[in-house]
Amino acid sequence: MKIRKPALLLAFIAGMFMLNACTKEKGTSITGTLSANVDGTTINFANVVAVKAVVDNQSFTNIQGTNNKDTLSITLPGNITSGKTYTSTAASDDDKALLLYSGKDDDYFNDDSDDTKIVTVNITSASGNVYQGTFKGNLTNTIVIGGGGSGAAKYKVVTNGKFDVKVN
Repeated sequence: MKIRKPALLLAFIAGMFMLNACTKEKGTSITGTLSANVDGTTINFANVVAVKAVVDNQSFTNIQGTNNKDTLSITLPGNITSGKTYTSTAASDDDKALLLYSGKDDDYFNDDSDDTKIVTVNITSASGNVYQGTFKGNLTNTIVIGGGGSGAAKYKVVTNGKFDVKVN
């Protein structure tokens, strides 16, 4: 499974930022909306944050939200432009999307080794630092089960994803 380290690092950094900003106190910056159907269940994520950062001289935008024990994170490389489509199977790393979903027990992400499990993010509007878009994808969890044996892969299907965020 090929995962880009800089994108995962950015997702981790954004996650730590969000965990520190989860309480709704005066001055907390909630920056938009994020929702999706995960295995047919609609989840409206709260505490949505969107950040842009440079990691290893590469620019990334990360959009992340939480709902109880569920977290969804979208990481996109480069400059975000209206009308652009990012996919997990793009030929260029500059066009690849990374989608992470963490449920109460497991973490799921796009599987770059399987071209049938595609993640797609469409940017429908990009104006200044406000982005709107849609997304969907088939995610995989291949965590090794205790005792050193490899467990069977588990999957999550994400559909009807939407976001409307202001990047800090």
